[in-house]
Amino acid sequence: MKMKEVLRQTGLTDRAVRLYLDERLICPSVSENYTGRKSIDFSQDDVDRLRQIALLRRADFSIAEIRSMISEPLEIGDILREHVRTLSDESQRQEQIVRALETVTQTPCTLQDVCAALENATRENCIPPDDLQPAYVLESERAFVRFTRWFSGILFLLGAGLLVFSFVFWKTQFRFCTFTPEFLSAVWLPCHVNPIALTVMNGVMLLLGKNAQRLLRRRFAVNVLTILSVIAVILSFFSTLICAYAFPAYLHSETSDPAQYLRLDKGMQESRQHPEIFDALFPQEIPQAAGDGGGVWPRNSGFAHTTRYYYAYVDCFAAEYDVFAQWTLPQAEYDAAKSAAAKHAVRTEHKGAWTCISYTDISDYDPADGCEVLLFAYNDATRTVRYIAALSHYEDTEPYYLSLDW
Repeated sequence: MKMKEVLRQTGLTDRAVRLYLDERLICPSVSENYTGRKSIDFSQDDVDRLRQIALLRRADFSIAEIRSMISEPLEIGDILREHVRTLSDESQRQEQIVRALETVTQTPCTLQDVCAALENATRENCIPPDDLQPAYVLESERAFVRFTRWFSGILFLLGAGLLVFSFVFWKTQFRFCTFTPEFLSAVWLPCHVNPIALTVMNGVMLLLGKNAQRLLRRRFAVNVLTILSVIAVILSFFSTLICAYAFPAYLHSETSDPAQYLRLDKGMQESRQHPEIFDALFPQEIPQAAGDGGGVWPRNSGFAHTTRYYYAYVDCFAAEYDVFAQWTLPQAEYDAAKSAAAKHAVRTEHKGAWTCISYTDISDYDPADGCEVLLFAYNDATRTVRYIAALSHYEDTEPYYLSLDW
């Protein structure tokens, strides 16, 4: 007989029956299927025993007393007499029970005799609340709490790990990227709804799991959160894969620190662009006058205070970058820079006081198709040179040099 039928015949609750199982008052047969799930099969004797237990509990017999009556039938008389003495001191509610039990305490009797005498006397009484809702956690419920905390802990770490990964991964891809409030609210949070929800839901379950009773009182809610967590795990993996490709469209890596001269982002270093172009455009060594202290400085070194520098990089499925450096040089170095640039000139044009030597022909520049711009500009009035490289693939983004203050 299955649990549902037992509950119908005895009028007990599932928790009450499992309490009596934990207390070994009944011992039905237990089988286990190939998945490891246990199934309890109650016999008619088990159902009859549960009815007897229910009657005795309505008569205020304790679990320990009932266990003794079942295991030691010869002690039933002594147990009944002790129980009668206890009930006699209680309120008028117990008078009917006392009279019923007094009819069977004078002669040797069996458990069936006791229950028969109590049938009418306890009809209006209720089973103690602790049986229906035990104040302590049953063994089966302890297993549920342990599994829930273990499962929730793993999913919590998984969700938190995905969030940390998104920061660390893109920070390693973009040397100068920053997570601005606008980026976090408009892009990062929407893209990470699933791992955020996963982390929060399982964090709640972990907090509830610190108090087993609180967790069990919200068992339905925990089951719902668990189902949602499994769904969030699946969605989180897909969204993480999507973000791995989509995030560069929103991250902008930018610096104007001269000390970062030609320290390019990983995406540019490994892109389809040719690094030798930058070697041709930018000097292998910073001009002597640009170096702090007047020495000849190799790449990635500091600049004098007269140097301006700007670098920006966006990788929206295709690289987009702006690199710009400006130096004011002594006459000899200024002439040498102009002479070197003239060797690579494709086109020359004037922008105010500046003469611009293009390494690439931009006369047919179409923003929709994209264009790489390599430019050297010089200003004879101030002996200032500008080295500019830009690439744009998008209609709404022009190369940086077009918006310079010429």
